[in-house]
Amino acid sequence: MPYHNRATGFGCLLVSLPDSTSKHHLHAVHALRGVAALSVAWFHFTHGNEIFAAYGGWLVALGNHGWAGVEIFFVISGFIVPLSMHRAGYHWRHLWAFIGKRLARVEPPYLLSIVSILILNSLSSMHPAFKGSPFVLDWAQITPHFLYLVEIMDKVWLNPVYWSLAIEFQYYLYIMITLPFIQGRGLGLWVTLLLPLVLSYWGGHFLPQYWHFFLFGLLAFRRYSGLASTVENRWFVVPLTIYCYSASGIALTILALSSWIIVQLPFPRINWLAFLGTISYSLYLLHVPIGGRVINIAIRFVDSVWEQWLAVFIATAASIMASYVFFRVVEYPSQLLAAKIRYR
Repeated sequence: MPYHNRATGFGCLLVSLPDSTSKHHLHAVHALRGVAALSVAWFHFTHGNEIFAAYGGWLVALGNHGWAGVEIFFVISGFIVPLSMHRAGYHWRHLWAFIGKRLARVEPPYLLSIVSILILNSLSSMHPAFKGSPFVLDWAQITPHFLYLVEIMDKVWLNPVYWSLAIEFQYYLYIMITLPFIQGRGLGLWVTLLLPLVLSYWGGHFLPQYWHFFLFGLLAFRRYSGLASTVENRWFVVPLTIYCYSASGIALTILALSSWIIVQLPFPRINWLAFLGTISYSLYLLHVPIGGRVINIAIRFVDSVWEQWLAVFIATAASIMASYVFFRVVEYPSQLLAAKIRYR
């Protein structure tokens, strides 16, 4: 979320960011978003190019688990989406308004990032040093992106991060139907929370396979909002942690449990984390087409680990700058548009 900062130094860059500070501003969530986006970017910069990754070393090793930032995003969505709906007084009669808000908020940056990738792919193929198949506008590959049906139709994502947006979209559809149950207690609540876990045994690359991460966020939402019973507050996270360990291993379990704790904590605003949190969605969308190209160019000149570090630093800086511009031009207007759609 955008915020306002009066600091000097690096914080001066943030002064021009729009102000959305309020008494409900959750700095921990914001900081966690920034960390998640940066960790995913780091993973793709150090592992996205096979030649670059082949150099090995501790720089590449540091990025080995950066992909887990996606699971952090799932925990955050499990927490913040129902929280915003709860505060706005969402009910089933607001279903279409919710869909409108989500589409207005998420789709313009997503669709324009697709356009950006197609343009960059076209320009790259024109370069004399380009190696590979010539660029072709393949609508059979592009069209499924509009409804997040790429994997269902056995196609390839234009951007490797898009798969998680498909999972998030499925989550939006589920939460808009089930939130009134999630806000309550009794059988309806537990069926709503546990049904996707049962469905996960059917396999497939869909929401149920990642539901335990969203569920950490949902439990945090119920606790943070005062909806959970004392027994739920104290004990339900224990079997969820055990399930997460059995489904995803110890590393992701620790990460999910840590995120569950962090999103509920009071947290001071840290300027650079707040800035990354502000542009996190734009950074998530753009770091592969922007920073990935920097790495692909740099690989021709890299001969040492220090040159690797420099390449990753330049890729990160280029991605952040591009994301800041993209945020100002595309994402922030989308936020304003979504804010105009209210639950009446």
